[in-house]
Amino acid sequence: TLFENEIKTKMWPLPVSELFMLGKKTVPKLYNMQIKTIGELAKCDQRLISKKFGKHGTQMWEYANGIDNSEVHYQKEKPKGIGNSITLPENAREIEKLEELGVTCFGENRVQAFLEKYEKYHGNGEFQFIGTLQPNKVKYIIDKVTLIHAVDRYSLLKEIEKQAAKRDLEMPVLIQVNIAKEESKHGFEVEEIDEVFNSLKDYPHVKVRGLMMMAPHIESSETEKYFKMTQELLQRLQKDYPMYQLDQLSMGMSNDYHEALKHGSTMIRIGSALFK
Repeated sequence: TLFENEIKTKMWPLPVSELFMLGKKTVPKLYNMQIKTIGELAKCDQRLISKKFGKHGTQMWEYANGIDNSEVHYQKEKPKGIGNSITLPENAREIEKLEELGVTCFGENRVQAFLEKYEKYHGNGEFQFIGTLQPNKVKYIIDKVTLIHAVDRYSLLKEIEKQAAKRDLEMPVLIQVNIAKEESKHGFEVEEIDEVFNSLKDYPHVKVRGLMMMAPHIESSETEKYFKMTQELLQRLQKDYPMYQLDQLSMGMSNDYHEALKHGSTMIRIGSALFK
């Protein structure tokens, strides 16, 4: 915490990149405007900054001047973890703290929250999208994530192909399978999987790397059979479709990842366990 009379002496001399809300894309733009310190940002015409960066520009100008107009929210529950998308303002910093401990891959399941964190993130880790993804949101993340976990319908496959082709890139994805046939879960039914794989030739910019599943919300000891079924399905697909590099199996979360690892999971989606 800085008192008002300390803003100019302690904060303004710092590089503008030290302002916590600025991301790796914003800082170079400020440098091009000859704004290299927090003090230079604070002294700049607010109207100019707001015109250039919109609402985000107004907010960063206010922070540079020690003004914080954000609302205070009381948190009743503990954060669920990065895999479940903390939406606190400090979240990008929390990600960087985890990176210092050796975590280099971060999962997000909400597009808007991810985009806000992506802009503020200064680290060297990678982001993967692990949540349900609406086709109309694909364009916002296609060039920012290294893997999309939950491809659960043809309309999403088509949109990923469309947006990847526009950017001339290949998008690695996992096919989500509803192994337990739960009505509340997304994903292709097991009986549909061969039809899905036979259609992949129509999506040359989509690079399928394996399967993703979500176990039922039951005792972790009882989820083992579903992990085993998914592992066996992947092994069968590897034999039947050798033209694809199917080497990834995303299954297991904070409450059941031990069982998932027993059955070949290569990616466990850990959230709350990281903060215990």
